Amino acid sequence: MIQVPPQVVRGWHVHPPRIATDADIAMLEAAFGGRLPTSYVAFVQSQGFVNFGYDPQQTRVFTYSRSTGAQRELRQGYVGFLAVPERALQTWRTFTDKSDPDAEDLPLIPDGFFPAGNDLAQGLILIELSTGKIWYWPESAWRWGTEDNLHLGFVADDFDDFINGLRPDVT
Repeated sequence: MIQVPPQVVRGWHVHPPRIATDADIAMLEAAFGGRLPTSYVAFVQSQGFVNFGYDPQQTRVFTYSRSTGAQRELRQGYVGFLAVPERALQTWRTFTDKSDPDAEDLPLIPDGFFPAGNDLAQGLILIELSTGKIWYWPESAWRWGTEDNLHLGFVADDFDDFINGLRPDVT
């Protein structure tokens, strides 16, 4: 269950969000070939595809963990917005286009992930469709599987935990 302070909810509505319709959800689920997590659907149908950081405390910071070998490190990211369905589909189509497998500049989202939103730059907030877990892909400027772009950062077990875990930006 999402438990968000009222000032954060008011901040989400500084720029009135588009509320998800049943048709939006049906379109996304048809495109991705499966059901979106219930907590995500409930959120976008009640709050909408919101922009973050417009409350007085700029609540948009999340923690993600990244493992490399035996080491695990914690980092922080900044969520910018939840993508409206058309943008999510455009991002997914662009980042999963495998028509030119040798294109060095084509970032590819790993299979089985839904691009639910963006950070403040080029990173993506991803939902793992099979589990509902939330992941962060900060290196979306590079093709998945190249350079050091082999790691997703784990953010939360589900969408409720993602939203509830956001904290103010103190920088």
